[in-house]
Amino acid sequence: MHKQICGESNRVDQVTVTDWLKETLPRILHGFAPRDFFNADETGLFYRLTPDKTMAFKGEQCHGGKQSKERITVMLCANMDGTEKLKPLLIGKFKKLRCFKNVTYLPVSYRANRKAWMVSDLCTEWVRRLDKKFTRQKRKVLLFVDNCAAHPKVPHLNSITLQFLPPNTTSQLQPMDQGVIMNMKVHYRRKLLQSLLNAYDAREAPQPINVLQAINMVHTAWGAVKQDCFANYFRKAGFEPVQAPQPQVQDQDEAQNPAHAQDQDPAQDQDRPDNIWERLALHMHLPNTFQEYATADKDLQVTDEPSDEEISAEITAERAGDGPDDDEEEAAAEAEEAQKEQLTVRQCINMMTQVQHFLCTRANMTDEVYHNAAGIMDYLSEEQLGTSIQRRITDFFQ
Repeated sequence: MHKQICGESNRVDQVTVTDWLKETLPRILHGFAPRDFFNADETGLFYRLTPDKTMAFKGEQCHGGKQSKERITVMLCANMDGTEKLKPLLIGKFKKLRCFKNVTYLPVSYRANRKAWMVSDLCTEWVRRLDKKFTRQKRKVLLFVDNCAAHPKVPHLNSITLQFLPPNTTSQLQPMDQGVIMNMKVHYRRKLLQSLLNAYDAREAPQPINVLQAINMVHTAWGAVKQDCFANYFRKAGFEPVQAPQPQVQDQDEAQNPAHAQDQDPAQDQDRPDNIWERLALHMHLPNTFQEYATADKDLQVTDEPSDEEISAEITAERAGDGPDDDEEEAAAEAEEAQKEQLTVRQCINMMTQVQHFLCTRANMTDEVYHNAAGIMDYLSEEQLGTSIQRRITDFFQ
C-alpha cells in the first residue's frame, strides 16, 4: 500500500467528506485553539530539476531507475495560525554524502533509506520526538495526517493526539494539499531558477546542486511561506477559522497560479518566477509555463510500507557497512565542491565585512536584511573570540 498522489479527487466519497466536515472534525477540534492543531504531509521533490528537463520528469512516480536518484521526500508540518512551522524532515537516498563533510548542523532533520520514502518506523520516530517537545512545553495538540501504511498509530503519546484523515480524501481535507506544499515548491524552484540565471549571467555552465544545497533551499523556501497562508489553507480544508482579522492572501489564486505565490512588491519584480522565466528563455528551452515546471513532481510516490524481505535486506546491508551511504553520480556532482578548502572564521569575518558594506550601497536595502547580516557577523565574532580564548588556554598548558 502506498500513498496516492494523483487522480484522488475523482475517487473521493463526498458523503465521507460531508460527514467529516459537519460531524467528526468539529467534535475533534472542540476545546483546542488553532495554534494547537497541526497538519503534516509529505511531498516528493526533484531537487535538481531544471526547466529544460521538465517534460522528461513530468508524471514520473519514481519506483526506480535514473530519475529516482534525482528525488528526495520532504515532510512539512505547521499549525493553523502559522505561528509554528516545524523544521522540515527531509528523506534522501544516502546517509553519508561528500557535501556533509565537516557539517555539524542542518536546518532540517535528515534521514535516508534506499527509496527516499517515508516509512512507518521513520514516521514513528518523528512523532515521538515531536511529542517530547510538546511535553516539555506542557501542551496538548492535535496532529492530523493522512491515512496510509507509512503513518502508523503511535501508542503512549503524552501530548499529541494523532488524528487520521478519512482515506482517499486528502485532496479536499488535508490543509497542506490545499496550497501550502505548492507554495513552498514555488519558492524552492524560484531559488533554483535564480542560481541558473546567476550562472548564465556570469557566463558559466550551471552545475547540478547537491543535497546540502537542496536542504538549504528547502529551508529558505519553507521560511518564505507567509504565516497568514496557513489559516487560509486550513480553512479551505474545512477547519474552523482563526479568530483574527481575515488574511488578505488570495490562496485559491496562488494555488492555481503558483508563479505569483509570493509578495508582489514592485521593487522585487525582477525576482518573481515569471520574470526570471522570461530571462532564462534566452538561455535554454523551457516548457510553456512556470506552472508546468512547478508541478512536474506532483505525482511522485512518497510513502511505502516495505516488505519483511526488504526490511531484512536493509538491516543486513547496514550491519555489513553496506548501507545507503553514497553513489557515484552524487559523488561526481560534488567532486568540485569537495576540493574546496574549508574557510576559517577569520576569512568569513572578512567576507561578511565586505557583504555588510555592499548592503549599505543598495538603494532597496531593508532593516530586516541588514539585521540578519549583522546577526551573522555577531555569531562569527563570538566564534572567533571563542577560538582565541581556546588557543590561549592551550598555549598556557604547553
